[in-house]
Amino acid sequence: MSKKFFQTSGYTLLETLIALMISSLIFLSIYQIINMMSYIRLYDQHLQDINGVLQLKQILNLGSNIEISSDQIEYDYNENHFTVNLINDRLIIQPGTNILILDINSVEFIEDDLGLVIIYQREDQTYHRKIYG
Repeated sequence: MSKKFFQTSGYTLLETLIALMISSLIFLSIYQIINMMSYIRLYDQHLQDINGVLQLKQILNLGSNIEISSDQIEYDYNENHFTVNLINDRLIIQPGTNILILDINSVEFIEDDLGLVIIYQREDQTYHRKIYG
């Protein structure tokens, strides 16, 4: 047999295995980054919800003439009348556009002997947060 038969151009088995290992490490790193980013998004949304509830708690502690119905809260502050209700999937203080909680489907305010609770739904999950009491 001639030497030309054994001297074909192409990659060796070692080069192919190294390339396969490097590409698998790259794909694994990309998967972990995407997975971590989705976790950060959910964690960030949870923190924003808590911040909005704390802001609402502070506002109601400073307000007066608070009236609570199942879908909104009305109160007076510095001789102005404000309303907290759901508009376009956002819990908003009006007049103005102070957004407390984003991307919610429904909201309900429940006042009982223990205090005021906000119940809101996002996608398929329902959240209960105590505002005061």
